Amino acid sequence: MQFHRRDLENAVARLDHEDLVRFPGEWRWLVPNGYCPGMLTNFGDWILTSPTEEVYFLDALEGTLDRIAPSETALNQLLLDAENRNRWFMADWVGICHNRGLILKSGQCFGWKLHPVFGGKFKFENIQVFDILVYQCLVGQLLGQLRSKPSEFIVTGVHLQSRQE
Repeated sequence: MQFHRRDLENAVARLDHEDLVRFPGEWRWLVPNGYCPGMLTNFGDWILTSPTEEVYFLDALEGTLDRIAPSETALNQLLLDAENRNRWFMADWVGICHNRGLILKSGQCFGWKLHPVFGGKFKFENIQVFDILVYQCLVGQLLGQLRSKPSEFIVTGVHLQSRQE
């Protein structure tokens, strides 16, 4: 995908082609077959195209997949609006991270130390740099497992164990 807005350059994660091709399987519970990753935002959200060339937004915060534009051309027009850039690319948060010295290298994205699903706060101190594929695997698995829980389900703790246990 190509976007014509220079101010989006800092909001899009730098990926190798292989990273883009290896769209993490942990999101397949949400993404239908045939959808192709076009880009990854700096906060780990995906912009995908459907087989009919519609553009979808995979929200790694909410675990949702929503149609945001009928085409890439239409998306380019929508991205002229700062509100849309902040909604889909978290451009304002990316700016905060950069201003405070948190800079990404190729293959990295910003993520939440404590995901908001577990009560993590939307503040700079809760943001850190992650390896893109590691973050995608963690969040995709987390949200995939939580999707089948009833809406009144509350996460009260997290227990990690090794595979040998």
